[in-house]
Amino acid sequence: MAEKYHREFNIVKLNSKEDVSTTAEADIIVISPEPKTKERVKSINNKRENKGLSKLEVIVSDEIYAYDGDRISSTRIRNNEICKDGSKFKP
Repeated sequence: MAEKYHREFNIVKLNSKEDVSTTAEADIIVISPEPKTKERVKSINNKRENKGLSKLEVIVSDEIYAYDGDRISSTRIRNNEICKDGSKFKP
């Protein structure tokens, strides 16, 4: 993937929106196409600008669907509806 975009990159898990609002090294954020997620990124970019940091470039990912035809989301994973790979949750 680095060759495709002609640059090196690191992928990091975000534990909170504060992670990207305070990290100068971040320059891109990949988000789901949900309107509420897009609004969160606007808020994050406003905080970054107020701290003198550059805005994040936003890449909207395609939705990925779980075994049941519903989309994979962090909410569904946290609620133990599905596993991270979209398969059925097995307690």
